[in-house]
Amino acid sequence: MLRAEHIRVFADSHVKHGSHAIVADRSIQELTRDVDFFEADAVIATGQRTGDSATMAEIDEIRAATELPLLVGSGVTPANVKQILGRTQGSLWPVQ
Repeated sequence: MLRAEHIRVFADSHVKHGSHAIVADRSIQELTRDVDFFEADAVIATGQRTGDSATMAEIDEIRAATELPLLVGSGVTPANVKQILGRTQGSLWPVQ
């Protein structure tokens, strides 16, 4: 047993390397509800490629599917930081 009582799980609901990227069989909201169901502590929104931000539409879809804290995992820039922080609880990475 790990005895990991004080660990928080932050889960990417729309991970770029998941099978949904190939077959498009599940919506972002459906994937986000899975994160909620499995009791993650927060949801991470990422873009389609490493370093890209999720789109505002994707962030809005994730937000609509859960009450969990929502963080952006990448792609925060001076051009989008205000929009992103207006829709999320923060970013895991500094503004690029």
